[in-house]
Amino acid sequence: MFARTVSGLDDDPGMSPQNVVTTASSPTGIPPDSHPSISRPARRMGSRAVRIGAHDRLRSELRSIAIDLLGPFASDELPSDVSTWIDAATEGAVASVCDASLSGLIDALESRRAAAPPAVLHRLDDAAARHDAGIV
Repeated sequence: MFARTVSGLDDDPGMSPQNVVTTASSPTGIPPDSHPSISRPARRMGSRAVRIGAHDRLRSELRSIAIDLLGPFASDELPSDVSTWIDAATEGAVASVCDASLSGLIDALESRRAAAPPAVLHRLDDAAARHDAGIV
């Protein structure tokens, strides 16, 4: 969630992790352009995260890593009750860290972007504008 980048969200009981519903427009439940306290780069990165499917990609990778961490096994070698437990355990573990991981990544990139030299920012903005205009 964007709770670390949005002032006041921690005080809003409707924005607690239990109450935020994931939407197609935002994997974190907060539409990227909906809150005036979210900085422009945060909205831009939030919008880009939605466009590139970052949440689903991260969730998929985390799920693969979680299964690998549980141990080497072929899916057909385990009884169905064990496979069911593995599915539930990995899904629960991934669900508990995915939003926070994506938010943390966005926060880390935003802070580095804020400290980037102006020439780097100019190049990044130009490249993004060309890409958005279909000039790649």
